[in-house]
Amino acid sequence: LVGDAHHSLLATDAGEIFLTQTQSGYMGQTYEMVQPALVVIDVATGKTIPELTWSWATMGLSADQLDESAEVLPGVELVAYRPVISDLRAAIKERRPVRLASVALSSEEIEAECRRCGDWVD
Repeated sequence: LVGDAHHSLLATDAGEIFLTQTQSGYMGQTYEMVQPALVVIDVATGKTIPELTWSWATMGLSADQLDESAEVLPGVELVAYRPVISDLRAAIKERRPVRLASVALSSEEIEAECRRCGDWVD
């Protein structure tokens, strides 16, 4: 695990996908928090793969919807909506966006949904 207080590890060719927010009061510190993002880099070229880039900023939401408590699906808040990491390998192979789901779902519910869509990789 490596800290990156100055955000020097953020992929610069990913576009304007990184949302930052000043946090204060955590253990008496003020810092810039980077909201969740997924960036996949092609090891052959060293460049970001656009189809596999995800963040709240890529979801087509307006600026006022980029709030953690905004509802992106009925009963699902933005803060709980994430890429399904078990789908990442298939998404990379197929060069398509990774599936998204609520992290409030159990792993069994996520697997069932991925199997229903034909996207589950054993």
